[in-house]
Amino acid sequence: MAGPIARFIDHAVLLVLLTLIPLRAVAGETHSFETPRLLRGLTSFGPSPATTFAIAAIIVACAGWVFASGAWRGRRMRTTGLEAGGLMLFVASNIAFVRAGQKHLALIGASDFLTIVLYAITLRQLLTSRWHLRLGLAVVMATAGMLVAKACYQKWIEWPATITYYEEHREELLGSAPPSSAATAPNAPPSTNQAIALSDDASVQRREGLIHDYEARLRSGAMTGYFAHPNILGSCMAMLTLCCAGIAFTRWRGGRRGAAIAPIFLALACAGVLLGTQSKGASVACAATACFLGTCLILRKLKQARHPDRPDVSRDAGATARILRRTLVIGWILAAMGAASLFAMLRADPGLMGLSMRYRAMYWEGAMAMVDDVGVWGLGPDNFGRHFTRYKPVACPEEVDDPHNWLIKSFVEHGWLGAAGLLALFIGGSLKLTTVPSPSQGEGWGEGDPRAAREQSVVLNLAVVLALFAIAWVALIAGAPSDFTLVTLALGLAPFALFFVAGAIERADTTRFEDNDLPLLAAGLGAGLVAFLVHAFIDLALFMPGAATMFFAVAAIALAARDAKNHIDEAIDDSDRPAARKLDREQTRRHRLALPAGASMVIVAACLLAESYLCHHYAYFLEWSRQDPGRGAYGYREAATYYALDGTAVEEMLDTLSPRIASRTDADEVLKLTDELERRDPFNAAVWHHRMAAYSARFALGGDLADLRQAVAMQQKSIETYPTSPLRWLALGDLLERLASQSRDPADRRAAADALQRALDLDAQRIYVSKPNRLSADFLQSIRERIGRLR
Repeated sequence: MAGPIARFIDHAVLLVLLTLIPLRAVAGETHSFETPRLLRGLTSFGPSPATTFAIAAIIVACAGWVFASGAWRGRRMRTTGLEAGGLMLFVASNIAFVRAGQKHLALIGASDFLTIVLYAITLRQLLTSRWHLRLGLAVVMATAGMLVAKACYQKWIEWPATITYYEEHREELLGSAPPSSAATAPNAPPSTNQAIALSDDASVQRREGLIHDYEARLRSGAMTGYFAHPNILGSCMAMLTLCCAGIAFTRWRGGRRGAAIAPIFLALACAGVLLGTQSKGASVACAATACFLGTCLILRKLKQARHPDRPDVSRDAGATARILRRTLVIGWILAAMGAASLFAMLRADPGLMGLSMRYRAMYWEGAMAMVDDVGVWGLGPDNFGRHFTRYKPVACPEEVDDPHNWLIKSFVEHGWLGAAGLLALFIGGSLKLTTVPSPSQGEGWGEGDPRAAREQSVVLNLAVVLALFAIAWVALIAGAPSDFTLVTLALGLAPFALFFVAGAIERADTTRFEDNDLPLLAAGLGAGLVAFLVHAFIDLALFMPGAATMFFAVAAIALAARDAKNHIDEAIDDSDRPAARKLDREQTRRHRLALPAGASMVIVAACLLAESYLCHHYAYFLEWSRQDPGRGAYGYREAATYYALDGTAVEEMLDTLSPRIASRTDADEVLKLTDELERRDPFNAAVWHHRMAAYSARFALGGDLADLRQAVAMQQKSIETYPTSPLRWLALGDLLERLASQSRDPADRRAAADALQRALDLDAQRIYVSKPNRLSADFLQSIRERIGRLR
């Protein structure tokens, strides 16, 4: 397939890849089935892990076409510097997947990040002209405008309306009933029921603390945009502020003053939203990167002023590359020194930089303890949260799923090879960004080629991208109320279209980038990438699909800006090649086709399995909620069978069955299900909680002291998964106190007193996010009285 059809498909693939930038920014993807499970009572629409698998399949399919068609046409691959690091990450992810406990999280975490790296490499192959650069930059600016519009709407309309509604209906929304997870077994003694609730961290104090923290965050008014946390939006805004500023500077310097208005406005708006996120780290990262780049530019100008007889280095690509390479070396040295200084300061005085950094120091301390125990080959992508509670310091108040540091996360989850691969990824990309492009890297067909005329229509390209974006977004929120759908689409698509046009259209006589503008454009985009990475070093944006896709898209555009030439991609006549060359190219084409096709088939199969799993899971949950336990139990089993890598359906079935245990047969069924959950998710503490609940119920029903001792043993296993939780020690103390009252054994009384005392000690050592999270004074006094009686 050659000629205009192949070029048409190339351009269609380019538009699909560019559409993923805004789509993933608004999608709110989740890797875990636990998230849609929690939100299912509120909404029946939204993304699921199947969404991520589907997008990964699209990326792999696009890459397969690009590399296969490139081999067919004899077009050289445009290197990005990301290939070696990506290959190392691929190998490390496979090793870590084998070692992972939760296979679903490992599979989706690895496939998501690896396909995002593949996305950047593929996108770079298609950015072959200055028009493509303009198109890519327009999509980035349009996405920035869309995020700004959402953040402003959120700040001045959405949050105030939400607060008003919450205050008016607070009692109705919260109610007075205890949390649903506080399972109670029929006829069980009060102490046993309390133990079941406490072991699940569902105490009254815990509930009040969570409500307080929710209200405090709601009233803070921090902008989050389409993301789950203000810090993720902060990382994106730090990057987009500098990117838009770099685009504006390039256009202004090239005499396109009118074309600079849109990026100037967006740079200022993104800076305002950056402040609105209340992310001090992102603001500091943006300011520090801007100061560093500004200092380099000023020094260059001063040097030029001292030697006016020398030619402007900006007109010399080689001189510019040498300056950028020196800047790169200095930047990496400063980054290494900064990271080492940060770790040293936090180690010497964890509270030196405030509570937020103190918490992060605790995450990193737990991560290092995890590596010491588990090993340096990784525990599996996205599996950090399954292990963290076992190793976290006693003072740490939060149970997190991410260590908030991309280097530590890659080291813990992907192993030393993954961390080395991630560093190689960034170092290779930055070296490529500062390397003088070879002529072969610039092969492409540019604005001078009449075959490109159809592509150079802002309206046509906008219409295609907007249509793809709208269709995909509607598919994501299918099932939502019509008014919600209209408001959501209007709020996103309108600013996207407006800023796309404003960012892409320039005067007819200045539609081409000048050669000397391209290094400066790449430097501006590179500064945005640096700001993102600096903040992600103390946060989690790099492994969030929406933010990561935006980051790697900007990286691909920056690399294209460095390599862009205006050469014509001449048709290659195979008849002029030797027969051996033809055979070699045929073999290469087959090899390049095989890997993407195979990977695409695997990901599509996983996507279909996940989607079927979710559909069955949701349908049968509704059956159960309609008081049809038999049908519901069958549905859970079907959902669990559909996707054997994940344990969410099994865990939810246990959450539903445990409170309904009415016979020893029911308890035995729960125990059988815990065996299945342990097989699928061996480091999930819910296994031991449900076993404790089952044995507690068996004791309540039959009075066999052996069952109560088994419940105590299961609670001790639960504590091993979270040894610093005061509530789990309280639950153990409750069970031991109950055991002592039945056995009359002084050893059981001492063990109960020791467990309760341990809970008090841990509560005193813990740093809580807010005071209401701490156990109340009255409750603590009652525990002390119980300890006194036991001793």
